[in-house]
Amino acid sequence: MRGRMDSLIRLHRWQLDEKRRNLADLENMRADFENRFRQLDEELEQEKAAASSDPDTTYGFSDFVAAVSARKHALQMSIDEIDKEIDTARRDVEDAMQELKKLETVEDRRQKERRAETERREQQTLDDMALDRFRRRAAGE
Repeated sequence: MRGRMDSLIRLHRWQLDEKRRNLADLENMRADFENRFRQLDEELEQEKAAASSDPDTTYGFSDFVAAVSARKHALQMSIDEIDKEIDTARRDVEDAMQELKKLETVEDRRQKERRAETERREQQTLDDMALDRFRRRAAGE
């Protein structure tokens, strides 16, 4: 039974690690999307500055703004979607942690029970030896 429990605990630890890695990947993706979003804002500011200083560049500026706006909208939708996935992944990690904790608690309890049983047997053996010694002395005297 002990081997099965150890295997089960190892399996749950591995699953928890996988879920943590998945969560970290999702959070990295979100950070990347946010970084791209900020870069678009910076590009837009640079183009605004360029368009205000050179009247010839204002011709394509409205098309650029529309393209940046569409890309920002798509990125925001991606961020919103990944936020949902992150929430789900966090719940999965929490559930896996709770399940692993339950198994570890059960295993700890079993180990304590085994130690207590071993100590009880050892004490019984010592008591039996002491009782035999007492009887031999009492019989010899």
